[in-house]
Amino acid sequence: MMEKWGSVRYSNRWAKSCTALAAISNTSKATYYVSEDLAGNKLNDIRAEFFNPLCPPAASKAKVRGVAVPDKTITVDTIAVTK
Repeated sequence: MMEKWGSVRYSNRWAKSCTALAAISNTSKATYYVSEDLAGNKLNDIRAEFFNPLCPPAASKAKVRGVAVPDKTITVDTIAVTK
């Protein structure tokens, strides 16, 4: 099932996997590639829901011309470590 915020779309499966990552706190670095300001703003709004705001992963956000999937406005690349 896909949800839509303005022109930002995300899949519930992706959100659930991010929640799982946050629960075990193993994400050490995240890079967000956004092609629209709205995508970056929504990311800022929801990031704390997925990662512990007291100990978030290191992160970078880059504005890009486009992402690999047509009609999408954000790509997320994460690095995680096992415990």
